[in-house]
Amino acid sequence: MLTDVKCDQIKTGCSQCLRADKACPGYRDLTKLLFRDENETVLRKVNSSKDHTGVQGTRKVVNLLTPRTTSPENKSTTSGVTWKSLILRSAANSQPLYKQVFTGIEDEGINFFFANYITASSRTKTWKINPSQSPLWESMRNNLILCNAVSAVGLAGLSNVRKSQTHMIVARKKYAVALHEVISILDTTDSVDLNTTFKAVTMLAAFEIVSGTSEAADGWGAHIGGAASLLPMINARYSGIRAVTRIQTQMFFSVMIKCITKAERVPQSLERWCADIRKLIHLDDAPVADLISIAVRLVNLHASTQKTDSFIDSSDVAEEASRLEIELGHWENSLPINWRFSVIPWSQDSEDIYNGHIHVYQDLWTARVWNNYRQTRIRVNEMFLVHADSLRKLGKCSNEDRVQRGRCLATISRIAEDTCASVSCQFHHDANKKLLEQRASQASGAYLILCPLVVAASAIGVSKAIHDFAARRLETIGKTKGIQQALYMAERARINRARWETARLRRVQEQK
Repeated sequence: MLTDVKCDQIKTGCSQCLRADKACPGYRDLTKLLFRDENETVLRKVNSSKDHTGVQGTRKVVNLLTPRTTSPENKSTTSGVTWKSLILRSAANSQPLYKQVFTGIEDEGINFFFANYITASSRTKTWKINPSQSPLWESMRNNLILCNAVSAVGLAGLSNVRKSQTHMIVARKKYAVALHEVISILDTTDSVDLNTTFKAVTMLAAFEIVSGTSEAADGWGAHIGGAASLLPMINARYSGIRAVTRIQTQMFFSVMIKCITKAERVPQSLERWCADIRKLIHLDDAPVADLISIAVRLVNLHASTQKTDSFIDSSDVAEEASRLEIELGHWENSLPINWRFSVIPWSQDSEDIYNGHIHVYQDLWTARVWNNYRQTRIRVNEMFLVHADSLRKLGKCSNEDRVQRGRCLATISRIAEDTCASVSCQFHHDANKKLLEQRASQASGAYLILCPLVVAASAIGVSKAIHDFAARRLETIGKTKGIQQALYMAERARINRARWETARLRRVQEQK
């Protein structure tokens, strides 16, 4: 049922609200604060969408990977925002939420989600969609918040594919309901299921990637920050009982992207979690703990180079980037046998196949860790190249720096090519049926492959073939899966490529 819910106006003396010149709505902790502004934005859009129907118009898409300047209009808030007609009370806890595959417009989103954003564990042996086969299904059956979040993601994707404003209106309503319910339970974390709440927040972040509207960048960052703040809480509650899960380690790499985008350091609470992760993670997953340790240092190094109020010594940055590159090379070379992938030829034509070869991994999660490693290593090598170029302009580039520059370019090209060759294993491709049928990973490669692809497509020095393949694949994902951010990333990759080509030609002219 729908009902009115009023803010209790708890007096908190919130310093964040005072600095922002806002009336504090009564949130009691930083976790809630992370979601505050996003709530107001969503409510405005949901309320305004009631007055608009028909074919969906062109919407402004904002990149989640690069900072954007916030206009004064974006900083303001609308007075008199209420929760009216938005709070959906859950069904009785004793009753399963759904007993069969969904029907009707509100539930088309569930079917679209499982058909496009979940691996083959949600399919029968004949590849027919069967959501009940997915581990996510059981969590949804018992948690209305997660169910609404998943439905919102699917409806947003379906809306983008069909250009249906009706589906997007329903998607935003479900998103708003899930978002408010997440906030409402943050005061009762002692009794709430933190793992399911964490999954719901990751779905809210996925919604921003799929919808790709003008508020998406801020919303995505808020949800990633919120999910990151839950990780230490989950660890504190289940320490010694449960190992760190794979979805939690995957979340760190989303935090990495957010921090690099905003030139921020890794939050201290999460940095402590990362430092403890080796003793918390399952033994078979130990390599990812070492990779996270290196990635934390990359993020913090990048943040230090973006400070405008201090002098940046390019020689120090290049030296630290070289150390990180050595450690990443050691990480790759010291992986256990079962973590390594095979490269096999594949003759059948497919837009997922790069250069007639595919990668075969032990499971999908391992494949995704590899791509997290690849985007990390490309970023490290590009950081060296940028600061080595600064040294060259100052006449301080040594012979060793020039040799290292060549190694960096070769490494970037090899890693980017591997990223392209790994694409086929992230989707329902005939070459990977056995891999996709494993239950090791729930989310499909549709949005987890986006960042590795855009990093590969935009990387310094990669061939036109690599760039074109990665950019085309992003476009295909955007059009067929309804993920708006993929289309924007393809556009940004082409802009970055043109910028790099211009810089390369300028460098050639300077050397003549």
